[in-house]
Amino acid sequence: MTSSIHRGGPPQLTLEQLRSDVADGTVDTVIVAFTDMQGRLQGKRIHGAFFLEHVLEAGTEGCNYLLAVDVDMNTVDGYAISSWERGYGDMFFEMDLTTLRRTPGHPASVTIQSDLTWLDGSGDVVQSPRSVLKRQVAAAAEGGWAAFAGTELEFILFEDSYEAAWDRRYHGLTGANRYNVDYSILGGSKVEPVLREIRNEMYRAGMTVESAKGECNFGQHEIGFLFDDVLRTCDNHSVYKTGAKEIAARHGQALTFMAKYDEREGNSCHIHLSLRGTDGEVVFADDERDGGRSELFDHFMAGLLATMRELTYFYAPNINSYKRFAPGSFAPTAVAWGTDNRTCALRVVGHGAGLRVENRVPGGDVNPYLAVAAMMAGGGCTVSARASSCRPCARATRTRATTSTCPARSRRPATSSPAARSPGPRSATRSSTTTSTPPTSRSPRSPRRSPTGSGSEDSRGCEHHPMSTTTTHDVIDPSTEEVVTTIDLVGVEETDAAVARAVEVGPAWRAVAPADRALLLRRFADVVEEHAEELARLEVRNAGHTIGNARWEAGNVVNVLRYYSAAPERLFGRQIPVAGGIDVTFKEPLGVVGVIVPWNFPMPIMGWAMAPALAAGNTVVLKPAELTPLTAMRIGELALEAGIPEGVLTILPGKGSVVGERFVTHPDVRKIAFTGSTAVGQGIMRGAAEHLKRVTLELGGKSANVVFADADLDKAAAAAPMSFLDNAGQDCCARTRILVQRSVHDAFMERFESALKDVVVGDPGDEATEMGPLVSDRQRETVRGFVDGTDGHDAVDVAFRGSAPEGRGWWYPPTVVLPRGTSDRIWREEVFGPVVAVLPFDDEADAVAKANDSDYGLSGSIWTRDLGRALRVSRAVESGNLSVNSHSSVRYSTPFGGFKASGLGRELGPDALDAFTEVKNVFIATDD
Repeated sequence: MTSSIHRGGPPQLTLEQLRSDVADGTVDTVIVAFTDMQGRLQGKRIHGAFFLEHVLEAGTEGCNYLLAVDVDMNTVDGYAISSWERGYGDMFFEMDLTTLRRTPGHPASVTIQSDLTWLDGSGDVVQSPRSVLKRQVAAAAEGGWAAFAGTELEFILFEDSYEAAWDRRYHGLTGANRYNVDYSILGGSKVEPVLREIRNEMYRAGMTVESAKGECNFGQHEIGFLFDDVLRTCDNHSVYKTGAKEIAARHGQALTFMAKYDEREGNSCHIHLSLRGTDGEVVFADDERDGGRSELFDHFMAGLLATMRELTYFYAPNINSYKRFAPGSFAPTAVAWGTDNRTCALRVVGHGAGLRVENRVPGGDVNPYLAVAAMMAGGGCTVSARASSCRPCARATRTRATTSTCPARSRRPATSSPAARSPGPRSATRSSTTTSTPPTSRSPRSPRRSPTGSGSEDSRGCEHHPMSTTTTHDVIDPSTEEVVTTIDLVGVEETDAAVARAVEVGPAWRAVAPADRALLLRRFADVVEEHAEELARLEVRNAGHTIGNARWEAGNVVNVLRYYSAAPERLFGRQIPVAGGIDVTFKEPLGVVGVIVPWNFPMPIMGWAMAPALAAGNTVVLKPAELTPLTAMRIGELALEAGIPEGVLTILPGKGSVVGERFVTHPDVRKIAFTGSTAVGQGIMRGAAEHLKRVTLELGGKSANVVFADADLDKAAAAAPMSFLDNAGQDCCARTRILVQRSVHDAFMERFESALKDVVVGDPGDEATEMGPLVSDRQRETVRGFVDGTDGHDAVDVAFRGSAPEGRGWWYPPTVVLPRGTSDRIWREEVFGPVVAVLPFDDEADAVAKANDSDYGLSGSIWTRDLGRALRVSRAVESGNLSVNSHSSVRYSTPFGGFKASGLGRELGPDALDAFTEVKNVFIATDD
């Protein structure tokens, strides 16, 4: 079965025709152009006669920074190409005469596209997008294949002029036609004059637009480029985008290819790609195989699936802007594939000679050269070797299951490591890893990985690197008891591999300039903020947090990242006066930090350790709790999207007895940051001692809420319920011991009961809900045992209860109990549920004594109108965090930590950085 592809349309402009047009005055300008890193045409406008008489023979020069500039002519952060050091004439334009064409939108101009070489003779400018694609074309030719592509490109035409659009920052613009949409053939009288001129101008410029049609948004249209040699298709694509905008400007309108404008669904670009033999024979189709696809095609598709996430920046440079991320969008929400399925990111299109793969991920602002090159490289295991050498990758073609899923559109959490395997019905990610060399610039390149997600120096190979998985775990929605998803829990081998990657990339991450590391953390915060609602909804389902709390928690991650993004540039040492020289100190990173996050507050506590550790130059391996891993895994993905290099932050869902224990025993993990029970914290401290490993321990709490007689009882009683019911009492800071001065005890309790019974307990996704379920049935039974004595201990007296839903879900009502004294178990031990004990006290000394009669000392509250008493009691109570006339004692800008059995060290605020750095002292002799 053979076939060939013939390029349609008028012939390209010849050099002889150009000479004639210049001679008779039809053409007076030649635009010598190249495509920059952002897909725009750059270059020079040259007088036609001068071009023919001099430039055509001698060539012309260009500035290297033009390859990577923004609209203000500043070099784009992250591109080594955009230096100012070589001088003005950095690059030489290698003009490709086969691209000579009339310039759309400029009747007296012609355009010629160029490749780039360095003037110093060092060879091609390899960063040039056209050169990147040409190298992939050459690699395909070595394997005996030629690549062909067609593109479908969407744009929106606005009534507004470009000047008006700029002034409005592309917000509030008006589509050129607001009727006759929904894929209409007719654009209407308001758009057809522009579209007709675009069609005719493009044909005159030597390119055939295969089809044009209306799209589904006001003013939106799509054009399809004729299937052709990939280089020619991309040349036409880039010229089209420039010319179409010029033509729209002539009509006083604005035309944009933005992937997302005005916070709405924007434009996409669908790329169709096929390989042929060098003689035109069809190699993607095989009528004798199931589905009509050749083995080569299956392996090519497997390579695309395996590398899709790593190559996202090539497909969607304006990350997260493509309309598939918009709520309610019908566009692809998963890196899945199938035959003629509109929701697939990779779609199999056509049959026989027309069989091809369609990539629906790119946005309309995509750089076509880089996107097509990425597709060729992604399927590249079939370019450098025959399909038989890539059989491990072929497993990805046996299913239409996803390898990367958007949680907002699916019950399965996203995976960070796209695996070239067929995920079964219980599959999810093993680890979210955020390994390649970190950048020394502000915009790190998307690193290359093997199909399994493990670090690999050779992205062309398809070697499968299996790691051990100990078991799987069902993640349960606490409010419904339904399975949200099933995840793989990593084992010791995977943990060791992650630590090894963190060690490997550590020196490069540490070497990132402080300002650049700060910028990356700010970008990380921005990406988390963009996904805050998605994270909040995920936490509601995973942990049963109320939607209001979950939104605060996602916002806290953003705030903490932004707070510590200032740290890299402010890790100040000291200059200490000494004799005979200068003595200075430096704050140096520790190395690999192991973070163990509890199930009660997965997002905030992850951020509290992760942010200062990264800011200080450490790499982080982080274990979320088995019960609540989903938001941590998703944040790990967002770190990658934000540009945090792979291996710098690795999320390892697993058992504490496996992953957490390995953090403690691994000699390369230099610090453990743990939040959890006091008993487990003691075990970690014992294990860390063997390696003299640093620890920060935020452990249990049994905080006191002390209400004096002179307090505003109405406010104190109204605030009391949520002082212990936040997160259903599953909070180390919960004020689970209320001390009320005896003279106002009864009055307080009356007000307290009324306030408690007003607390709304129910569906955590409901905006009105104030308290959700407990995290698990086991936790509910633990709480019930404390109150009812079902665990073999004595029951306690219940003063009053609130309400809780019946039926499915791990509900327990808000409960107020009356212990007999401070020796009672309910007064001394951490219940970790919606239960509070109330005791009276006599005077200030008695209040302090009873508040301090505890093994714990994490938080607490004091209610009084007497400022002197507030200060005296605050100083006397043995607790790390106190609030007066409030229950708010945790802020990201202030230190947080406990006394006694509540832990060691401080998180948050400026103090946290000390926990993730070593002080190095350097003496510099100045004596002769």
